Amino acid sequence: MANATLGAPALNLSLLGLKMAGALLIVLALMGGIYFLLKRFGPKTLFKPQNNEYVEILCAYPLGPKKSLLVVRFLNKKLLIGVAEDKISLLSEEKTDHAQKFDQLLSQENLSDN
Repeated sequence: MANATLGAPALNLSLLGLKMAGALLIVLALMGGIYFLLKRFGPKTLFKPQNNEYVEILCAYPLGPKKSLLVVRFLNKKLLIGVAEDKISLLSEEKTDHAQKFDQLLSQENLSDN
């Protein structure tokens, strides 16, 4: 009879561990489901950086691990910026007319081609 009483607590502990692991899986699945639903149906700016009317990244060229070139529009200037792991450098700067529209630029190009 002594052997029967020793097996019962070990069985209860393993059953308790399985219940705890199952509850943890359910909580993690709920958190993943909420994240998916928020990302899919929530506000679009929740997980993305908000646009800034003064600074716009026009393009980025990766050069290697943690190194890239960025073309950035800041107010009425286009900037070529070199970005490394520990340093950011201004490589070139060009003034642009921020108020011009794409249609105006396109019509100017069409006129110059003719």
